Amino acid sequence: MSGGLQGPAGWHFSVKKFLPPPAYKAWILDWLRRDWEALWHYDRATPDAIANADHWFAHLVGDTAYGAATRHYHTLDHLVHGLSEIAVWAANTHASGDDIATVKKAYWFHDAVHHAPRRASSNQEESARLWLDSRLDPIDAEAPARLIRATDHLRMNGVTHPLQDVMLGVDLAIFGQSHEVYDQYTRCVRMEYRAIAEDVYRENRKKVMLRFQRMAQAGTLYPNRYFSELYLETAMHNIAREIAALDRDGQEVAK
Repeated sequence: MSGGLQGPAGWHFSVKKFLPPPAYKAWILDWLRRDWEALWHYDRATPDAIANADHWFAHLVGDTAYGAATRHYHTLDHLVHGLSEIAVWAANTHASGDDIATVKKAYWFHDAVHHAPRRASSNQEESARLWLDSRLDPIDAEAPARLIRATDHLRMNGVTHPLQDVMLGVDLAIFGQSHEVYDQYTRCVRMEYRAIAEDVYRENRKKVMLRFQRMAQAGTLYPNRYFSELYLETAMHNIAREIAALDRDGQEVAK
């Protein structure tokens, strides 16, 4: 069903406008299922491996992970977007099958655990542990775990991996989308942190966005060349617009 409609990265943002929510959800679940099965090579997998993969697919798209009704940004849409970005990156850079699989395994799990506000252990660390506990890849489990931990943009935990720059580019690709998509992203992030008072959220969000702005100005927001050339310019505009909106909203509240 989904294969004939897939386009460039971000295709789902456009298609979502034209489908009723139940039909859209069924469509992307079908797309995600195909991506998941291709990742684990079901034609060559053992029955035990297939059963394990089936269990974890249900967990990841279910109501304790990306399919949770309490999520507004770290959702099935976020999962589809990132996996699409990986596919387009791979096609344009002639990435190896092993590299594609490693990044995809990490991306499937990178926001599997998401608490707002965060607890003592970061979402990324808990998501990495969940990946390791899954035992989906007992041969090379550590590489995806390192990439998951690398997406903790605030803690800067010193994780390094040859594919880290790609993983970060995929994770921050949302910054380089159209104004319409980016503005919806900021609204969804606010909804995920709706338990935080408006002034506290605005202050903390501005600190985060100023940090990303400095990175963008220094050319380090997208350390991977492919993502930098594709998204950096638009990302700088979007980040600047959001910072200005946060300032403007704060001034209006203070009046």
